[in-house]
Amino acid sequence: MNSKQKLQYIWDYYKLHLFLFLLILCMVGCLIYGKLMHKEIVLYAALVNISASEAFVESLDDDFLEHLNKSASKNEVRIYKNLSLTDDVSSPYYEYTYASSMKLLAAIDTEQLDVILMDREVFDAFAQEEYLAYLDDLLLQKAPDLYEKLKPSLIAGTDLDSHCMGIDLSQSPIVQKAGFTDTVYLGIIANSPRTDMAVSYISYLF
Repeated sequence: MNSKQKLQYIWDYYKLHLFLFLLILCMVGCLIYGKLMHKEIVLYAALVNISASEAFVESLDDDFLEHLNKSASKNEVRIYKNLSLTDDVSSPYYEYTYASSMKLLAAIDTEQLDVILMDREVFDAFAQEEYLAYLDDLLLQKAPDLYEKLKPSLIAGTDLDSHCMGIDLSQSPIVQKAGFTDTVYLGIIANSPRTDMAVSYISYLF
């Protein structure tokens, strides 16, 4: 047989085997690629009612990883951006805020949200619903020196609750550099499984 006939013979009798071989090769290649490109998520954060520049977002992500001496090629801070919440049903963006609310609740339920940066309206709402951890207890337990440093910046959850659920970030050098006109608050989600990393995040911001 000439070369063309040989190729035709192989195709006629072994095309199924070739297809299966290529399929397996493709699957193995995808698994290897996924393994090589996989990043460990060290922290989940959300920006709610916060209009942030790319430079500020980078300071919350890559700069934090550098602070931890972790490679950005193998680690990630997952940040949910462009989220908006409001109780004003007359707002033209109310449908968008509803979608944001569903996204945040899903992230909380699946323990894929650790830290939230927000305005006062969102802080009050989350504190009232008890989505936020007691930062006074948490910081006192995990980082007492940081707790003493941040005492003046801790914010109580409600008028009836003496526990602090938020931090006023006005004194954070990173937040100051961003030039926000309104106060930005930080809270740790109560069911976060990464509270140690969240405390490290607060320490980094200050």
